[in-house]
Amino acid sequence: MKIINLAIRIIQQFKRDPRTLVLIFIVPIVVLWLFSIILSNGNKNVSIGFINHDDPIVQLKIDRIKDNLTFETVSIYNVTQEEAEIMLGENELDAYVKMDNDQLIIKLEGSDTSGNKEVITKVQEALKQLNPLMDIEIQYLYGTDSLDLFDTIGPIFLGFFAFFFIFILSGISFVRERLTMTLERVLISPIKRIEIVLGYVLGFGFFALIQSILITFFTVHFLDMYNVGRFVDVLIITCLIALSALTLGTFLSAFAHNEFQVMQFIPVVIVPQMFFTGLFPVDNLPLWFTILGKLFPLTYGADILRNIMFKGQSLYSNLFNISILFLFSIIFIFLNMIVLKKQGSR
Repeated sequence: MKIINLAIRIIQQFKRDPRTLVLIFIVPIVVLWLFSIILSNGNKNVSIGFINHDDPIVQLKIDRIKDNLTFETVSIYNVTQEEAEIMLGENELDAYVKMDNDQLIIKLEGSDTSGNKEVITKVQEALKQLNPLMDIEIQYLYGTDSLDLFDTIGPIFLGFFAFFFIFILSGISFVRERLTMTLERVLISPIKRIEIVLGYVLGFGFFALIQSILITFFTVHFLDMYNVGRFVDVLIITCLIALSALTLGTFLSAFAHNEFQVMQFIPVVIVPQMFFTGLFPVDNLPLWFTILGKLFPLTYGADILRNIMFKGQSLYSNLFNISILFLFSIIFIFLNMIVLKKQGSR
């Protein structure tokens, strides 16, 4: 009977905690649903440009290759060499194909591993219909053929871990500030709400800065992650990602009564962001899925890191995404002020 009573007490305790019930019953279903959408996406859509040739015999071979690329996931463009280079650099093409001395040259954009493999596979399947077969030379606009999976998706995980651990640090630390009544004493002191928020951001931000420096230095210099951009640019973006995680963590901690409830936000806030970082192809997904991804800071942070580390772009080239990423932190700081105001008026 004692065992039954204990079990009943635990069940009643969970019934009084709707957040935990949602985490147990609703969140796994939503996350699995998102996974099913991603993984049932099918093959990636690829865009291939074909450069016309003056030699009619060579042009005939090119036309035969194009005719054999009868795949729903392949879009074909007829372009000049100059147009192909521009479109490849602006990510409007995944690759372009040309003939040079009876050799087929495929130049890949390079930054999208799944796109690279899809292009090569489709072209090779088309070449099987030709007789005789042609030699293929693979060239890359970004990256090289020696890159492994860690190099191509490394920038995504660099941003993810910077976000993840700072979110946990700020969320749990802020909850402790409330549980130890430290925050309450600060709220009754003659300090403005904005000063309190910025003070906490600077305090937690010091450790976020140290962490960002450590993980960036370690991944680039010790793990030898592929990086053609400036190290300081990578560090700045990692710090901005950590700042957005810090401000979001302190905001959401206001809705948690203990450290365990902060951890409950991980599958709700952290895990879904991985779907929108470029880790999975999203070409064939519905529009609402793409729009949903724009609501997460890690979407922009991962995109910037990939552009810098893989393509060698500058901060200026990513100014729009950087502004959006910084705007997330400003919004979360503003929301923190609103939450603190409500707590101070209790």
